[in-house]
Amino acid sequence: MTGLLSCLYHKASLSAFLVGCLMTQYAIWTFQTLVDTFILGFAGAFASYLGTWLASRMLPKKKRK
Repeated sequence: MTGLLSCLYHKASLSAFLVGCLMTQYAIWTFQTLVDTFILGFAGAFASYLGTWLASRMLPKKKRK
C-alpha cells in the first residue's frame, strides 16, 4: 500500500513538474515575444523619427541654395 501511494505521489509530482515546466516555457516564450515586439516597434519608431529628422535637416539646406 505504501509503495502504491509513493508511486502515485511520484507520478502526480512528475506531472505537476512537467506542467510547471510547460507553463514556465510558455511564459518565457510569451515574454520573449513581447520583448521582441517591443524592440521591433521601438526600432521602427526610432528609424522613422531619425528619417524625419534627417529629412528636416537636409531640406532647408537645399532650399537655401
